[in-house]
Amino acid sequence: DDKAPAAAAGLLAGDIIQTLNDEPINDMGHLMRMIGSIPAGTKVALDIRRNKQPMKMQVIVGAKPPMNDD
Repeated sequence: DDKAPAAAAGLLAGDIIQTLNDEPINDMGHLMRMIGSIPAGTKVALDIRRNKQPMKMQVIVGAKPPMNDD
């Protein structure tokens, strides 16, 4: 989804986020809790792996999308 916060930040399907602000990511739940504690609009540093290559990114945390009650 091109409108998802991760896509807007420049992340692609298949990217593996390894650290957030130099803190290792243990699993997806850990990552979501960390991101949830950071205010929208804050710049963060990510170390990712894309196509088996390490990359560093600076991204702006987006607003949490509204929940669907469907």
